[in-house]
Amino acid sequence: MPVITFSKHTLRQILASPPTSRACSYHDNVTVGLVLEQRRSGNATWYYRYRSREGRIRMRRIGSVESVSSDRARAIALELMQQVADGRDPAEEMCLTVRSTIRLEEFIDGWYVPHAKARKRVWASERALLRHHILPVFGHKSLRSLSQIEVARWHESRRDMGYAAGTCNRMLVLLRHIYNCAIRWQFVPDAANPAQGISALKGEGRGERYLSEAETKRLFQVLDVYPNRMVADIVYLLVYTGARKSEVLNAQWQDIDLDRKILTVPRSKSGKPRYIQLSTAAIEVIARQSAGSREKWLFISPKTGRPPVTIFNAWNTIRHRAGLPDVRLHDLRHSFASFLVNSGRSLYEVQALLGHANPQTTMRYAHLSQESLQRAAETVAVVIGESKNRH
Repeated sequence: MPVITFSKHTLRQILASPPTSRACSYHDNVTVGLVLEQRRSGNATWYYRYRSREGRIRMRRIGSVESVSSDRARAIALELMQQVADGRDPAEEMCLTVRSTIRLEEFIDGWYVPHAKARKRVWASERALLRHHILPVFGHKSLRSLSQIEVARWHESRRDMGYAAGTCNRMLVLLRHIYNCAIRWQFVPDAANPAQGISALKGEGRGERYLSEAETKRLFQVLDVYPNRMVADIVYLLVYTGARKSEVLNAQWQDIDLDRKILTVPRSKSGKPRYIQLSTAAIEVIARQSAGSREKWLFISPKTGRPPVTIFNAWNTIRHRAGLPDVRLHDLRHSFASFLVNSGRSLYEVQALLGHANPQTTMRYAHLSQESLQRAAETVAVVIGESKNRH
């Protein structure tokens, strides 16, 4: 930790050479405890460093180097030094002030979003719920002022607006989780979660949707002539592999091993690598993408030069042309599983091919085996009938 005398000249030198690896802290040799922390971005912030009555090292933020001069930073540090001498804790007092007045949108943007983005794989859907349903209604309110009755009425109003019960419940669960984080980080008192104790809405589940052989044939007839060949090939690959949409859209050439017939997903939904087996039909789809120069990604949007973020509009056209208006892209994954089970493949094989970490997830397809079991039972009657005819 370098110890220097802060001045306009030394500050210019520091700001001209930001650290290349991690943040660097400079200590003032005039005012004990005054610290300037500079980050790799080049931004620098003044802090007062002290030891609390409990013996813990604390840091009280003073301000950015752009808004606070070195002389002003020394003056503030001396004031904070006196507070510590009087037995006060400047950092804790500042936190209490901020926490008592902070708005929900400030807490979400400043604390929750960085936390969630660093830990959650599926962030886009959560961000959409925040942007369209939580922040417009509650963002302006104080974090501590939101009441349970307000949340309950809001939860029910989403259903009145036409949203499915499952979607409304996801909004409630997200708000409850945000407040649990606020409690854990001591922004609000324990048992102050306004989303706690509100019952989930009940609604009819959509259930699983599987393509029949006839429906798959209609889908392929549309795909064969669909003008956007990249989108058509994305759908083909979803059908042939049972992969998740994101796994196909974000596939990279470096993760495809045509010799071993494997597409590697470096980090799957479970957070671990997963290996997607490629059938001959899937490899033919992949081979069509290598007609031009191979870029980083398997599928590239001509507009952005990056993988497509969504293909919903094109898929919506395709499914209506095929007479399948209720089929979602994720239903192609369910259909992949149904084709396997009804062809006599074991649930263990289905689990491995779909990349399910928990076999209970795969058990939802167990009932599909009844069709193949019925066919197997019929073979007994056929064999017996042939035997009777021979005699």
